[in-house]
Amino acid sequence: HDPEMPNKYRLIDGLQRFTIASMIGLDEVPILVKDADDAKAQSLQIQGNLHRVDTKPAQFGAAIIRLIGLNPEKTILDLAAELSVSPTYIQDRINVAKHLVPEIAKRVDEGELTASAAIQLAKLPSEEQVGYVGRAAALPITEFTELVSARKKELKEALNKGDQPEPTFTPIPRLRSKADLVAEYEKHAARATFVTEGMSATQAFDA
Repeated sequence: HDPEMPNKYRLIDGLQRFTIASMIGLDEVPILVKDADDAKAQSLQIQGNLHRVDTKPAQFGAAIIRLIGLNPEKTILDLAAELSVSPTYIQDRINVAKHLVPEIAKRVDEGELTASAAIQLAKLPSEEQVGYVGRAAALPITEFTELVSARKKELKEALNKGDQPEPTFTPIPRLRSKADLVAEYEKHAARATFVTEGMSATQAFDA
């Protein structure tokens, strides 16, 4: 029940069921009515989406950040108890929403990278994340976690010494799908990022 609109109701959970019921012309469906302000509605939506396979870590983190904005007095421990998850689960997803660079977050949403890999990548500075994406996709999560921990240690030690840490990018070759190859053959999207207007033929070949 929407407190700001006494005769109206907001749908908190069950959008797909409601849409299908409307499409097939049902006049009545069983519902559960709750009095909920914005903060309570946000919490209920998060709980409803929490265990769905298609809930992405960045989406969950962004929802948690909105919920904290509506409940500034609540701590991570309070939210963890309310949502029946660990504080680490919540903090990891907040970090993904805040710190993972957008191009990598998109790959996570598209299923190219796992949530576990995204959580580890978000622990690195944004300027280092792209260089570690290949290893995030190729390595077992335990091995990748150790790699990230070691790199964080290197960065911290370099910062303490006042040094500029050396980049550790190592390319990892992987096979591309036939669909990727066909798309590039037809659209030349990757080529356009290397071969730019004004290049000589030799420069284009080198690129």
